[in-house]
Amino acid sequence: RRKKRRFSVLFIDWEAQYQCTIAHILKMREMYRDVTETFYWVALPLTTVNGVSQFQPEWICWEPGVEWVRQPPDDAITDMSYFPFYRYAMTFEEFVPAFSS
Repeated sequence: RRKKRRFSVLFIDWEAQYQCTIAHILKMREMYRDVTETFYWVALPLTTVNGVSQFQPEWICWEPGVEWVRQPPDDAITDMSYFPFYRYAMTFEEFVPAFSS
C-alpha cells in the first residue's frame, strides 16, 4: 500500500481443505482487496499424492463425475479452458511454473 503497488494472488483449492484454511483465505482476500490486481481461486482437477490410501496413491481433486468433499466457491476458476496451458489432471508442480510463465 505504501509503495502503491498491486499484486495478483494464486490460491490452489485442493477441495479437501480445512475449513479454517478456506476462512483464512476469504479473510485475506477481503483484507487485501484494495491492492490485489487479480485473485485466482483455482478449483481445477489437479493430481496430488494421496496420503490417506494405500490403494489409490494419487488423487485428483475436483474430478468430474466423482462426489466432491465440498462445492467450489461460485467465483472459483472451474472452467478447464480458462488457462491455455492447463491440461486435465496435471500436477501442482506442473501447474505453478506454467501459471507463472
